[in-house]
Amino acid sequence: MASSSTTKSIHGFRFAELNLRHMGNKKNTIDLVNRAIRMGYDAVAINIDVGDPFVDRIQQTLEDEEVPKKKRKQQKRVQNEEELDIFPTPFKVNISDLNPVDLKRLESEGKVFRQFSRVTLTLSDSTSVYKMMNHPKIKLFDLVAIRISDTDFLTTLARKGDVVDIVTFDPCDSQRQSWMCASKQIQAVAAEGIAFELTYGNALNDSANRRLFFANSRLLMENTQKGRNVFLSSGSTDIIQIRGPYDVANMSCLIGLDSYKGIHLVSNTPKNILLRSQARHFTIKGAINVADLEHVPHRDKIPVEALKELLKVEEFRKQAENGQENDADKVKIEIEEIKMEVE
Repeated sequence: MASSSTTKSIHGFRFAELNLRHMGNKKNTIDLVNRAIRMGYDAVAINIDVGDPFVDRIQQTLEDEEVPKKKRKQQKRVQNEEELDIFPTPFKVNISDLNPVDLKRLESEGKVFRQFSRVTLTLSDSTSVYKMMNHPKIKLFDLVAIRISDTDFLTTLARKGDVVDIVTFDPCDSQRQSWMCASKQIQAVAAEGIAFELTYGNALNDSANRRLFFANSRLLMENTQKGRNVFLSSGSTDIIQIRGPYDVANMSCLIGLDSYKGIHLVSNTPKNILLRSQARHFTIKGAINVADLEHVPHRDKIPVEALKELLKVEEFRKQAENGQENDADKVKIEIEEIKMEVE
């Protein structure tokens, strides 16, 4: 199940920091969350980066040796167990560990503190996408972010990207990602509601990183039609890397976005990401019964006649029978009488 924090409404949402990295040090993560709240964020996502958990860890002693079928099954079972073990569980900070003064300040401003869980994976081949989608632990996280290696992943995400919320990469990497020039595929992914993340934390370290950050960010902004579904986050492991939401919004002037749209990078777009995540975790999936118009109860029919028609539908009839145990005695008798008339 996703964290209980996602059951709260996003109403009143203001600013979000969707990438506070949890490196295993609980105290450091608490300090990051406290810092984000103090800087003005009312929603945070605690991110666990697992790299590529689907890398083949089975090494054959001889490359040309043919592995027996029984041994292959055993190796596959061991690999699946290893993947299950290396995949983490979400981390959440205890509210009692946070600074009560900052929490009261948020409350006085009409805001509600919300924390979300996030996992980030590196996908190296197309089979990893399907492994990730079907992994039993993936549903435990509110947000799922991935790193991709080529344009083929974008095509897959545009068709089957329901599980993924964020495409991320290191904008300070000197080796430019090949998929960043595929504007049509990028826009198709953005149209599905999947967001692209720009992390500015490493750009604060030195001037070389800043130049790379601005160059790669401008390219992404151009290929997403002026920043559609792009958001900014710190990706911080240290409190010194976190900047306030208005300071982050002002970065938009340096990456090719109009200044008045900069606030969307830390507010509206993260809100849409979280709403999409809520829809995935809490929307009920059901089936539709298709019937001819002559079999659909008419609005002019009295309730008893309409119920008679509905009871002819097998699925509805089973539901009515199952619900009798929880209904009042009077309702039970009425349904039984109507069923007898139908029969």
